[in-house]
Amino acid sequence: MRILLLFYCFSLTVALAAPAVAADSAWSGTWKVDYAKSNVVGDTFTYSKGPNGMIRYTYGTISYDYACDGKMYPTLPGFGQTCEATSANVHDFVNYANGKKTGTGRDTLSDDGKTITGTNTTLRPDGSSETTTTVFERVSGTGGWFGTWKSTKTEDSSPATMVLAVTGRTVTSTTPWDRP
Repeated sequence: MRILLLFYCFSLTVALAAPAVAADSAWSGTWKVDYAKSNVVGDTFTYSKGPNGMIRYTYGTISYDYACDGKMYPTLPGFGQTCEATSANVHDFVNYANGKKTGTGRDTLSDDGKTITGTNTTLRPDGSSETTTTVFERVSGTGGWFGTWKSTKTEDSSPATMVLAVTGRTVTSTTPWDRP
């Protein structure tokens, strides 16, 4: 019985100590986007006519309708936006999560209708902000806002970072707000 008890204690000690002596994963750590070495462009979205004169935004499997009338419209569960057309070529947005303002955006359609420049400012919980500017080129459509658009250039005031922690077969990813 004593030998069996010692065996169980030894086994338990090895099992508990094994993760502590295992080598850290090469993937664990803080990762920062290097725009010079990254291809962060190529995403497409579509603006089309929605019901009752609204605009339908479609990005992959995400699709929602809104109008540029200053009213709140749901985008995803818990999220919403307002839009105001400050001119025929400028749409100003305010984004919300659970009723709290999370950022602003401005989409500007070029006079020739070939590009949209989107500038978005995200408000962080710590009070700081981050601004991302993306240029989209028309892929389809003949003019105005409606058509399919593809991102061709992105600039970020504070390049994104994420922290990965790999333990065995579990990967935990977090996005710190206090980016370096």
